[in-house]
Amino acid sequence: MDNKWLTIETDGQNVVLKKCSKEAEGEIIVPDGVTVINVYAFMGCKGITSVKLPDSLKKIYCGAFSRCTGLSSVIIPANVERISGRAFKDCTNLTSIIIPDNTSVENRAFWGCIGIKEIILPKRIVALRGLSNRRLDYIFEGVDLSLCTLIASREVKEELLLYYVGDYNIKYV
Repeated sequence: MDNKWLTIETDGQNVVLKKCSKEAEGEIIVPDGVTVINVYAFMGCKGITSVKLPDSLKKIYCGAFSRCTGLSSVIIPANVERISGRAFKDCTNLTSIIIPDNTSVENRAFWGCIGIKEIILPKRIVALRGLSNRRLDYIFEGVDLSLCTLIASREVKEELLLYYVGDYNIKYV
C-alpha cells in the first residue's frame, strides 16, 4: 500500500500524520512509526471506509477523523495514550468501539457517532478523562447509549456501579 493520500512529517521525537487528501477512499493504512494523528488530519474524508492504525501510535488529536461519514472500521491500538475531544465526531458509520486499557479519552471524543451499537470499555474505566460528573455520555455525546451494549470485564463491575450513573445495557465478560 502506498501512502499517496497521506502527508507525514517528523516533528522532534514524533512522526506526525499531518493530513490526508480529501480524495482518499477505501482502506487507509497508516504506516508503522507514526506516533501522532494531527488535529483534523482526516477531517471530511468521506470516501474512507476503514483505517488501520500502527502500534506505534500514541495520540489521536482533536477532530482527527471528524466527519469521516464513510468510516465503518478503525481499530485503536493498545499503545494509544490519548484520544482528544471530537476525534471521531460525526463518524456516523462506526458501529463498534474498543477503548484500549491505558487510553485517556476526552469529552466528546465520539460525539455524534450515532451508528455505535457496541462499546468495549477498558479495564480501568476511572482513568477515562471524559467521565466528568460520572456520566459516560459525555464521551459519546449525541449517541443514544440506551441502545448500545457496553461490554466490560468483571473486574470493573463494582467500579461501574460505584462511580457511574446512567441507564446502560452492560454485559460483563
